[in-house]
Amino acid sequence: GIDILEELRKRDENVPVLILSARDTTADKVEGLNLGADDYMAKPFDLPELIARIEVMLRRRRAEERDRPILLVGKVAIDRAARTVEVCGADINLTAKEFDLLCLLAESPGKVFSRETILERVWGWDYDGTDRTVDNFVVGLRKKIGADRRAGAKIRTVPRIGYKIEMLQDDRASED
Repeated sequence: GIDILEELRKRDENVPVLILSARDTTADKVEGLNLGADDYMAKPFDLPELIARIEVMLRRRRAEERDRPILLVGKVAIDRAARTVEVCGADINLTAKEFDLLCLLAESPGKVFSRETILERVWGWDYDGTDRTVDNFVVGLRKKIGADRRAGAKIRTVPRIGYKIEMLQDDRASED
């Protein structure tokens, strides 16, 4: 676990880390926290406490993301405070739902979101629409942010699952 944590932090991965360990000495805890863990719990532990600590870490992460007003994915710049988007310096007009969908994907580049998760997080749990709603909005977003390499980012389809946004490398040119 310590080796994985060190590798994550070497890569500058900003993923929350909670260490669960049978090692319960103060020295073990200090080592884990000094290497970049966000929290440390020694076994045995109570499940409600674990869940509470995870929720705290996620709240902190969401607050940090809200404090970071500009999201960048490739050459797509999303200003969440102003609710504007630029691609290669040019303003792009998005509807409110397109903007929310783009933010959701851009907050976790490379992460695959199911259509159901997207519907719940962008439209709300009480929305009566279908999966096709998401598909139609993705088609519109692709047209607006550009499907060519200029944008440096692309919304990719993950068959039978959903969508993700990722940065393009120079050798990637395929269309989804």
